Amino acid sequence: MKMMLTVEDVLQRKPFHSAKVLAGRKGINRPVKWSHILEVNNAEEFVNGEELILTTGMNLQHGQKSQLAYIEKLIKLNTACICIELGSSILGIAQDALALAEMHDYPVIVFEETVKFVEITQDLHTAIINSHHEMLTDLDRLSTEFHSLSLQPNGIMKILQAVYQYFHKPVCFLSPDSIQYYPVNKKEAAFFIKELDLENRPYMEHNDDILLSAAVRMFDQVWGYIVLMEADQIHHDFSTLVLDRAATAISQVTLRYKELAEKKHCLEEDFIRSCLSNDSVDFNRFHSILPTYYANAAYRLLCIPTHQNQLSFMNSKADFQNTHTAMMLRTLLQKEGYSPIISVHPHEIICIIFSSPSNVNTNGQWEKLRVKLTQLCAKLLNGQLFGISSSYSSLELVTKAYEEANDVLHLRKQAEIISPFFDNLGIYRLLLPLQKTGALQRYIEDYIGGIIEYDKVNNSELLKTLAVYFECNGSRKMAAERLFIVRQTLYHRLEKLRSLLGDGFTEPTSRLALEAAIKGYELENSLRKKQENLLIHEGRN
Repeated sequence: MKMMLTVEDVLQRKPFHSAKVLAGRKGINRPVKWSHILEVNNAEEFVNGEELILTTGMNLQHGQKSQLAYIEKLIKLNTACICIELGSSILGIAQDALALAEMHDYPVIVFEETVKFVEITQDLHTAIINSHHEMLTDLDRLSTEFHSLSLQPNGIMKILQAVYQYFHKPVCFLSPDSIQYYPVNKKEAAFFIKELDLENRPYMEHNDDILLSAAVRMFDQVWGYIVLMEADQIHHDFSTLVLDRAATAISQVTLRYKELAEKKHCLEEDFIRSCLSNDSVDFNRFHSILPTYYANAAYRLLCIPTHQNQLSFMNSKADFQNTHTAMMLRTLLQKEGYSPIISVHPHEIICIIFSSPSNVNTNGQWEKLRVKLTQLCAKLLNGQLFGISSSYSSLELVTKAYEEANDVLHLRKQAEIISPFFDNLGIYRLLLPLQKTGALQRYIEDYIGGIIEYDKVNNSELLKTLAVYFECNGSRKMAAERLFIVRQTLYHRLEKLRSLLGDGFTEPTSRLALEAAIKGYELENSLRKKQENLLIHEGRN
């Protein structure tokens, strides 16, 4: 189908049989979107671009300079061409004006006899409207065809084949995990396009080729691009519309694949629940979701809170958001070379992240993943925090890994730590087990109980002073500045601490024990505040 009229097509029509091209013949492939009769110099007020300009030359009667300026203006306004009737107003076109048109491949067409402009405009407008109607008809037909093909097996490849048969140009579909192209002998070009940045660039000129692309979207996210190679520059607007329809059909295919995959992932929910319930797990039942190398594979457990309570999760919008987040998380982890098993619970997403044998489990690699997980949570969950356990190789320890991830989350929420990794908890790795057994409270009482009691009775800040003093490595000047007190006041407080703790409280062993007690006290306080907030929340409900 001829998608748009060009100057060359116009010259073949009956009203133009006597017309002559005086200059710019190389530009006869310019598109013609409309025709316009123009007899004034201020053309910029009346044209939008790609119009065929008809004139009797009334505005070109003032000599060579006026003709040159007018032609230059029409070129800058990106009109298709100019058609001039000679005889009634002017007898010829200046050579300088023709030379300028030739240099810019801008067709200058003349009629050496009187013609009826009204017949020309009626003919061209009818042809243009018919062309637009044919394009809309083709677009509607292609949309139906693409939709039908999307329901068939191997639908994406069949859609690409239909696009190729329409344009007779190579086409490919790029997604994060695959490349599909048609015809098959365009493999090298398709892989080369994968290296290009297609984001927000539907039109691209590269190596003398024109590439048109349309994004394949799901859930307002770009999942890939369909690219028409060696495209036609003149008709790229219509070609882009066709690609948009093809992209919509491909997104429907991809969405169905994703939905089928998510149904399979329901088995993952059962697997994680079984692991966390400490029941004996029948690994044969879950064989289809486990990596083939799982028996010897290292893994970490990722925990991401989503909603505060189960009632909010029952909301369909919240349910959709959690499922979408899980899909995006799976895509991210697979792209980074991991094998994830994901479970979406009412208030959290739990993910067992298996490292493949070829995926070297280095701190740098996990740090890279941390950055991408942070970006994902910022985009989909309003910057929600997450926790990652230490590395294990036995699935019998999933419950322990889950506890570690939640311990990290608890400390991150209280701003005690920044890192999401259990490996980086430092002293808290010793304090948390003590807290769970109740031994931490006794430890705090033994080492700093007297200071805590003194502060309560006297409304003082001895414990804070001790913590800051240790943080400043015993620098009295720095400690006084951080506490916003004069040094004399600090000296007085240190003397009081010495009377409560003994003369050797700054010795390495004593200092280490005291610092651990201070961190334990902060940990106990954060737990107490969390319990108080829960009681207040339950009281309001």
